[in-house]
Amino acid sequence: MKGIVIEKAGGPDVLKLVELDDPPLGDDDVLIRIAATAVNRIDLQCRLFGSRNSFNGGLYIPGLECSGIIIAVGQGVTEWKVGDKVCALLNGAGYAEQVAVSAKMVLPVPSNVPLTHAASLPEAAHNAWKVISEAQLVRGRKLLLHECCGYVGLFVLQMAKCKGAVVYVTAETDEKLDFYKRHGADICINCKNEDLVTRVMEETRKKGIDVVVDSWAVNLEKDLKILSHWGKLLFVDLHGPKGGNLYLTAVMTKQARVQVLNRWWKTLDRAACIVDHLKKEVWPEIENGSVKPVVYETFPLSEAAAAHKLMELTDYGQHMWSVIGYFVPWLGHYACTGKVAGHVMGKILLTPDFEES
Repeated sequence: MKGIVIEKAGGPDVLKLVELDDPPLGDDDVLIRIAATAVNRIDLQCRLFGSRNSFNGGLYIPGLECSGIIIAVGQGVTEWKVGDKVCALLNGAGYAEQVAVSAKMVLPVPSNVPLTHAASLPEAAHNAWKVISEAQLVRGRKLLLHECCGYVGLFVLQMAKCKGAVVYVTAETDEKLDFYKRHGADICINCKNEDLVTRVMEETRKKGIDVVVDSWAVNLEKDLKILSHWGKLLFVDLHGPKGGNLYLTAVMTKQARVQVLNRWWKTLDRAACIVDHLKKEVWPEIENGSVKPVVYETFPLSEAAAAHKLMELTDYGQHMWSVIGYFVPWLGHYACTGKVAGHVMGKILLTPDFEES
């Protein structure tokens, strides 16, 4: 089979399409012929800084989710059969034509979602479900999402509306705010043109926000100011500059709770438990159209580097490093940020050569 590998850390051009051995199938695994895989922020960071996992003799194959059709099942698998259309959470190896994964990590493709688009569901649903579970949302409870939460934030927004929450969102462009408004946001705040704290306190009559969802530490001071008493500050992973300071006196004064939620699970059984919750709590909302995937762009698998270039945030400084890196290759590393560009509204997919049958 063909797949994308990373032999060394660096910019998008380190993503190489190569011929690989077919993945071995364990007794409790299913073998999926991949229809699409999604590009995630973690893929950018693994490519840029190196990965915690390696496959195929030290080569890392990125890709944390996929959709496709089961083409083989292990001897111990009873809940899935050859021909089933599925999507799956992966621990890497999604940028390929095939992947073997534990049957416990597999989800059915919702009937109202195209097979390729289903590749955008597992990661976002998984992380959003954790946020919603920790937020303990009920009707009328106020939740604020920062733009930097990305595609997971979009799922949190839609799932929070299913709970009856009042959802505030922040962004730096009116285009992005219009995007969130179309997907159910109640209050949209342009952080470039408005003071976040002032606007929130006006909208909430100085009561603040019950749950703030963020992923950048630089927002800490404002996050704590807008948080209500006994509120929760939830981080979906932690990205961006690490310049924020957490003032414990402010946390104690408001009796607030601060928690970082990440995508990694310690055991397969824990991951299987999460998948079971997704089937019961999130998949029905997708089936009835309350939660919808949004695909921004689709690339052939062979153009994975182009997909990363489209997704990755760049600015004048990064362009300068690109020029320097042309003459001093190892310095080209600094031309990349590992962060998602603000113009990306939805998921970017990669599709191998695939014919649905």
